[in-house]
Amino acid sequence: MDRFINDDIKIENKYFSIYSDDNELELYPVILNELTNKRKEILEFLNIEDFPKTRVNFYRNKDNIINFRTQLGEVPYQINSKAGFFHDNEIYAYVDKEKVHNGNIPILFAHEYTHLVYQNLIQQNNRITWIDEGLAQYISGERGMQEKYPYFFKYWYYDSIIRRDKELPKIEYLYKHGSKYGSFVDNETNKYNGYSISYLIVKYLVEKYKDKFSELIKNEEKIYNIEPNIINETIEYYNNLFRPDLVPDFNELSTPEELMDYMNLNILYGWVDNENKEHLNDLKGFKPIYHTMSIEEILSYKVGTCIDQVQLEKYFFDKYNIENKIYCHRLYREEIQEGDNPNMHCFLIFHMNDNWYFFEHSNCPKRGIHKFDSLEDALNWRISNEFNDRVLTEIPEIPVGLTINEFNKYVNSFESINIENIRNKKR
Repeated sequence: MDRFINDDIKIENKYFSIYSDDNELELYPVILNELTNKRKEILEFLNIEDFPKTRVNFYRNKDNIINFRTQLGEVPYQINSKAGFFHDNEIYAYVDKEKVHNGNIPILFAHEYTHLVYQNLIQQNNRITWIDEGLAQYISGERGMQEKYPYFFKYWYYDSIIRRDKELPKIEYLYKHGSKYGSFVDNETNKYNGYSISYLIVKYLVEKYKDKFSELIKNEEKIYNIEPNIINETIEYYNNLFRPDLVPDFNELSTPEELMDYMNLNILYGWVDNENKEHLNDLKGFKPIYHTMSIEEILSYKVGTCIDQVQLEKYFFDKYNIENKIYCHRLYREEIQEGDNPNMHCFLIFHMNDNWYFFEHSNCPKRGIHKFDSLEDALNWRISNEFNDRVLTEIPEIPVGLTINEFNKYVNSFESINIENIRNKKR
């Protein structure tokens, strides 16, 4: 079978030999060193003394790895900017050096190496998919933010696992690995993520069994015995862990942290049209039939764009007389045409205990309550991270019932903020 890769070893040690279709790759020593370190960590974690030397095939030509996967009879559904798989005791990976930071490459290989070790030594090729996928995520370091920061894990748990539009799958669905494992695997719903659920279960088992975990996953009979209740048991464990933070009624919220938890659980990104139809995670067609929502509408439908979510946030902070400011990024234009990206984002910053806090919920990658010494620091953080070419304006409130064009005109009626002045104050 043709791998479409040069069979000259680029670099090796006693644990790995690396092959590649890229003759000018400068990352070979980095990959070899990081993967060797990760190998030690993986084997120690699983209480395994040794593992045979492994061939690693590192592709920079996307067509080459697609052609090889086609030979294997597999649809290359994961061939994106970084993708990996293992076959016949070898690791194969594609990485687009223009799109992926160097640090992600060792994580990708460590993920696949964990699969290799598990399948060959733990279960003797009898793969239990949810353990395999959960273990690879847990050990490789790809879930580093969840592991390092408890508050980040809580946000992720609320948003990915128990948010109101999620559902818990049957355990047998977590065996059906394939192109839908990352979104849904029963081919009927899009309400859970197989990777997320698998990671969560393995994390729970590690915390429950601690140094006995490696014995557990080698005991196939015990795994099958705990399977029927393992999902509910896992959810119950984390719900109990976070129960002090769970406030079910919006009117009972009293702290910014409780507000964030409430929104993570209940408020979805979306909008309601003029026929009261909900649209989730999609702005297509919203220009002529969207209107800014009232607090009652937001709490009733539990959806909102960044505009509506800031409306809800401001209502909360005003209720407790907490100083807050609303800002909006956008490009100046008189009309937003159908199919346009409005290039708009609203956000809120509040002042408490002599600090300024950036409260972000609608923008998932930046979600959280971010603390700064000054208002300029908070604004500069936003500008430095994204939207740095867009006009920034402070607005006093968000009027209810405006179309997107009416809201755009309303925002444009206020003077823009000099971004350079903010940057200069930061310096």
